[in-house]
Amino acid sequence: MWVALLKPGKYDVIIDMDRDGKYTLGTDYIDAGINSSGQQVKEAGFVVSGTFPPIRLVLSADPPVLNANEQTVILAQVQTNTGLPVPGVTVRFSIIGGQGGQLSADTATTNSGGIAQVNLAATQPNTNLVIQGAVTHEGQSAQAQVDVRVRAFGELQATFR
Repeated sequence: MWVALLKPGKYDVIIDMDRDGKYTLGTDYIDAGINSSGQQVKEAGFVVSGTFPPIRLVLSADPPVLNANEQTVILAQVQTNTGLPVPGVTVRFSIIGGQGGQLSADTATTNSGGIAQVNLAATQPNTNLVIQGAVTHEGQSAQAQVDVRVRAFGELQATFR
């Protein structure tokens, strides 16, 4: 679910034709750049530059769709700019859109994996709730939102496998 961030630097793209997890000369393909004169040069396939926000917050709901009088878990993951979890910080939660929802708490503290969670109880059918999370760590702030859909009474629920 969570994707590790690439740090600034140069990266090559390798197509692992024999699927052995390593570059094999003569079998696998490695990218090469073309300069403005049309000549092939050995350069990185792509460059990651710039800086990343010092802290990031990602929110999710499990499940994201529910019936009235049910609950969902709102998960918040706090990471550093290099993708490392940030434990022991307080995440503030609020409902900023929709009606008919109640949070189990306004705040939660991240665990060793950088994850904090609260429950959301849906009290009204046929609505969309927008939950916001906010965190401040070492003077840096981040916010994120997640949408939760509450079904109308009698709305069909399909499961595909």
